[in-house]
Amino acid sequence: MTPKDEQPIAVCDGECGFWAWPGNYSVRLQLDGAPKESGLSLRIRKPGRYDLIPADRAARNTGLVLGLVGPVISFVGVLMTVAGVLEAGCTYDTSQDDCHDDGPAPIAYYGLATLAVGAGMTTAGWIVFAHNRVHFQLSDDPGPLGTSARVSVLPMPHGGLGLGALVAF
Repeated sequence: MTPKDEQPIAVCDGECGFWAWPGNYSVRLQLDGAPKESGLSLRIRKPGRYDLIPADRAARNTGLVLGLVGPVISFVGVLMTVAGVLEAGCTYDTSQDDCHDDGPAPIAYYGLATLAVGAGMTTAGWIVFAHNRVHFQLSDDPGPLGTSARVSVLPMPHGGLGLGALVAF
């Protein structure tokens, strides 16, 4: 199909929504503030009304920063933990001529906490980054003018199966 033969299923200014049947669609978008047109592939598995959800740039940038800073904080936590374990010593008891293990230094525990915070920041950051993009979402609206259509398999009176259809307006 050439671009001249393509029929748009929606042309929108501002908020955008459209009704579509299952299938694969090619979507061309030019959003406010975008210097050029962008495209994305849309695979619809369920008929219904789909709404365009624009990307939230602030949340996306925040997620990117958290996703990149988190590993650095985790690395610092690993260094703190290793330093605390290597600093572990013993208290020498002169009366018994024995050394009592004091365990790791407190910095090792702070390092483990820092490592956990960094891992949490990384995970949360990449999730926020991934979920704040331009996408289409199935609406709760019943569709154009409240219409719906269903086809189902029905049992027949003397055995066997048949097809039944229901169209509601």
